[in-house]
Amino acid sequence: MTTTTTTRIGAQYGRDSQRDSILAYLNGDDTLTDHDRDLMADALLRELETEVDERLPVDVYWTPAASELVHPVGARLPDAWELAELWAEAWRAVEGRHAELERDTLGALPGTLEALEAALRAIEDPIRRARVSGLLASSDAVRLVAGVRGDAVEEATRQGLSRQEVADLLGTGLPAINKIMRGRRRAS
Repeated sequence: MTTTTTTRIGAQYGRDSQRDSILAYLNGDDTLTDHDRDLMADALLRELETEVDERLPVDVYWTPAASELVHPVGARLPDAWELAELWAEAWRAVEGRHAELERDTLGALPGTLEALEAALRAIEDPIRRARVSGLLASSDAVRLVAGVRGDAVEEATRQGLSRQEVADLLGTGLPAINKIMRGRRRAS
């Protein structure tokens, strides 16, 4: 059995510092709410951890919370310059998959009405643009979307958020959340 040890690699490689850098990177995206920005920062940090680990020598792993590398005793570790290069390469890989990670984390639909309008207007073919817009405006779509929202609100409360916290994150009042939850109880 191999004996492992840890080596501190500096606060700049710790979770807090890396998350702060990621938040700064995301800061220019006006389409993200604070909640969405936090979700994306967490997703990008997880992806960065994977990318860094893939570039480290075999059996060497980054532990962001401790700002350390876990490795077998006697393993050759990257020096400061190699570590900086490895990090830059890992970040470029994460950055290259940003759009994919955003779709996976936040969904493929825009997060604001303005962004939704821009996406609809960007549909080149006028018939397709009219068809998609019509689908979104239909009463069936309104019922469908209300059901999905109700599911999401209920799931958020099951995950431990209070109704007030959900209301605050959604930017709506508590009475609206209570109405959604009453409607869900009546429907079940």
